[in-house]
Amino acid sequence: MLTALAEAFQDSRLIDRQRGGPWLPGFRLARDVVLLDLTQAWPTRAGASMNINSGPRPRAQRWSQRIHAAYPSFEGLCYSSSMNANAPIVALYERAASAIPPAPSFNRPLSDPALLAALRNAAIRVGYRLR
Repeated sequence: MLTALAEAFQDSRLIDRQRGGPWLPGFRLARDVVLLDLTQAWPTRAGASMNINSGPRPRAQRWSQRIHAAYPSFEGLCYSSSMNANAPIVALYERAASAIPPAPSFNRPLSDPALLAALRNAAIRVGYRLR
C-alpha cells in the first residue's frame, strides 16, 4: 500500500482522502503473469540505465511502449519505485486482463475511517501530508 500511495500522490505530496473520491482496492491475481524485471540488469543490457525506473515519466513511458511492442510475451513490468526507496512495484499491460479478478477482495474509499491510521502512518513514512 505504501508504494502505491507514494506513486499515486507524488505530484502533490498530499494524500487527499476526499478529492476525486479515491479508493484503495486490493486483489490477488487469478493466475501468474509474465513480467519483465527492470530491477536487475535488464535495463543496462537493453541500452538504458536504472533511470528507466526513476527518470522523467515521458522517457519511462516511451520505454514501456517499446517494450510492449518488442516483447509480446510480457504482461507487465516489475520496476523499482523511486517514490519508496526502490521498493518493487508492478505495472500491468492490458495483456494481463485475464489475470485480474472480476471484483477486488478489498475495496474501500480512502475516506473510510478504518483506513485513517494506516494512511497517517504511510504519509509519515514518505513525508507526505494527509488530508
